[in-house]
Amino acid sequence: NYLELTPVNTTHPGYHLGMEIRLNEGKMYFLGGAEYHKLSYKGITGKDFFGHAENMTWLRGKMGLGFDFFSLTSYLVITGKLQGAIDFLTNIPAYPALDFNDASGGLHMGLGCRLMKRMTLQLGYEKGFFNIVRDVDSSKIDFYTLSIGLLF
Repeated sequence: NYLELTPVNTTHPGYHLGMEIRLNEGKMYFLGGAEYHKLSYKGITGKDFFGHAENMTWLRGKMGLGFDFFSLTSYLVITGKLQGAIDFLTNIPAYPALDFNDASGGLHMGLGCRLMKRMTLQLGYEKGFFNIVRDVDSSKIDFYTLSIGLLF
């Protein structure tokens, strides 16, 4: 049963690593990227980001637009992004009652800032469009991310 994986008032904490490439200069630019996500397979009530008995992992590809909304100072710029995302599931523990799709996808939105021309901090939200479990309408993946980055 899908609800056994995510009981009410639980989450799937974890972490992600990735990179983005910015193409073009100015207030609006193209963004492409790739990420690796590792999350708790079953929903838990705590916020343990690393020590799970069972994990699910996926690789994500993202393409879309980034925006520099405004500069508060020369060292603090408020930014945003809007990207389509495809998530390719790479590891899911065996769960005989469920038939997982190989991929899912959604719309990723983010709001953040660029600090001192070298760092980024961004809060993101992804709204899933496709079910992760075949024939289960409530299995779209919606989630929040907090990302810290370095600019090269």
